[in-house]
Amino acid sequence: QTMKVMAGTAACRTVRKWEAQKGAKFVPFIATTGRPEEEILHEVWMSGMNGYLRKPVDVKSIASSLAEFLANPVPWVGSSEATSDEATTKVGCLVVFKHPLSDPDSLLHRYPVILVVDDEVSNNKLISRVLTRNGAFKVIARTDGSQALATLKDLRFKVDLVLMDEMMKNVNGSTATQEIRAYEAEHNMPATPILALTANSSSDIARIVQSGMDGCITKPLDVKLIPSTIIEFLALWKDRMSRPSLLGTPKSELGCLTLFAKPPQSTREATRSFTAAHSAAQGQERLAR
Repeated sequence: QTMKVMAGTAACRTVRKWEAQKGAKFVPFIATTGRPEEEILHEVWMSGMNGYLRKPVDVKSIASSLAEFLANPVPWVGSSEATSDEATTKVGCLVVFKHPLSDPDSLLHRYPVILVVDDEVSNNKLISRVLTRNGAFKVIARTDGSQALATLKDLRFKVDLVLMDEMMKNVNGSTATQEIRAYEAEHNMPATPILALTANSSSDIARIVQSGMDGCITKPLDVKLIPSTIIEFLALWKDRMSRPSLLGTPKSELGCLTLFAKPPQSTREATRSFTAAHSAAQGQERLAR
């Protein structure tokens, strides 16, 4: 992972690019590293590797672990552990990604794109720095809830995740989310995943759930956990259609994130209520003119 001429992640990314161009077989890559998991998890995943092995290497189990992994490498589904809600699974002494990237070079230009909406400039800078440190994410920052829907429209909703501060001065996160959900419903669009950034008071949580957000990250932010948490969440979000129970039962913990399981009917009712109220307000405004 930390070789002098070329890092293992850079070498793997080069190989994956060649495989994609040539239509070649996807060769399994396993990183060996002595760095802490929270530092290397998203960097290794975004390089296209299949997993990693922590140093010092357990020589007694490495052969059996590799044999078990190679029996079913991409994605690894060789045991009941792989059906859990995590983005990784243990295969002996290996940590294996269940959703490895086959062409990370092309994905870096469009995936994942994170829209951060927070009126505290320091928070925007902190999150941007943490998520872009290893080139793993593209971050777009806005400082007011009123800018959220307009930004998504400008980007044609090609955003993988929205991190939305709840307590903004002008338009708060819940109101901005309701506007987004109403627009998505009106145009028959799939829901964009939205996670709240909040101090986690009970009143905040009730309002966040009703607005249609998918979970919340509690402030103060744990910057060490944010990248790996977002990676795991995006893997779960990608898999939600085949396994809808993944996203909370009725709420579950994932790293520094609390996920909500909202009955679809309640979300639709909340969206309809907001749309009706918004239309009524527009009608009154036109009459006033």
